[in-house]
Amino acid sequence: MSLMTKADALKENITIDKSLPNPRIAFGYNDSDGFNNFMIGNHEYQGSKVRFTFTQLIPFPTKLFLKSKIAKIYYGYNKEITESARVSTVAGVKNYYYRLAQLENDISIIKSDYSLLKLLEKNTDNSYAIGKAKETDVIRIELKMIALKNQLTILKKDRLQYLYALSRLSGIKLNKLKGNAVLPRVTKLKAKKFRNIIRTALKNNPSLKAANFLYKRSKYEKKLAGQGLYPNIIFHVKYGYRYDIQPALGGSIGLEIPLYFNQRQFPEMNKAKKNMISSMFARSWEYSGVARDIMAYIAKIKKYYKLYETEKKIYLPESSLLLKLYISRYIFGKTSAFELLNSFKKMVKAELLSNSYEVNFLINRSDLSASLGEINR
Repeated sequence: MSLMTKADALKENITIDKSLPNPRIAFGYNDSDGFNNFMIGNHEYQGSKVRFTFTQLIPFPTKLFLKSKIAKIYYGYNKEITESARVSTVAGVKNYYYRLAQLENDISIIKSDYSLLKLLEKNTDNSYAIGKAKETDVIRIELKMIALKNQLTILKKDRLQYLYALSRLSGIKLNKLKGNAVLPRVTKLKAKKFRNIIRTALKNNPSLKAANFLYKRSKYEKKLAGQGLYPNIIFHVKYGYRYDIQPALGGSIGLEIPLYFNQRQFPEMNKAKKNMISSMFARSWEYSGVARDIMAYIAKIKKYYKLYETEKKIYLPESSLLLKLYISRYIFGKTSAFELLNSFKKMVKAELLSNSYEVNFLINRSDLSASLGEINR
């Protein structure tokens, strides 16, 4: 909100900077019957006692245009900075939401797996009571249940922290953040030429647009500094006393000459030139940084999509099927608790990894959208 208000305030400079400087109006009084009148006491030749003067400085014509143009560009720069902050905030909220969804899904997975393990524990206790299971089998299952319970406690704590962070970022009260977070569908990234992706970023990315505005501003500031070598016009009007003569209206036009150009105008021109070079390098650096980020996001999106698809379609079904097989074999006493728990760990790992890959895919896709200036699309 403060950035938006600042940008709106800077918009007023567009009008302010193209206006003329305030004129100088003066009033003078002179006792023409006093000591400085050689006709003391001679009222027949008495002149006027007052004088009015009006002085207006008129800058060289292009100076006001350039100042207004610079103000307009700087207003555009601040608008893009405001938009950049908004895009960054939206991306941050989305990413926190995705992480919250990941934690909630992880909690759901661990709870489900804990319930399954509890059933196995009951079956193992019964088998141990009639001598069909070893004591080590009971202990191993109990230890795994303790590990899952500890993991669940940590996940719940992390979930609460993400809820607080999401509340701060979004401005939504904590008690309003109810219900489980829902993840959007994972879809394969459409193939596009990299140069077309960069063109989209150049067109929409607010940080790149802001950097371009700064470069444009520095170019116009350089032109304005060069205008310092041109004189300003001074328009002067006066009306008033002339001692023993009737008052009259007079006027004059003068020039404000940049006489000390070595001390002022030339240093200002050099400063503006260096600022322009600096802003040009800053713009190039911003461009290359965004291009690097886009390349990294695209690579990560492809990577996590492939991992997610592999985990979801191959490893997760395999580990689930393998666990069912080991449960069946364990119930009939054809395998040990160690092998059963090993297959159980693989299934839990596959479930958590699938969830992690899905969220990482969505986060990188969100970051890519932010880099392209398409966060709301």
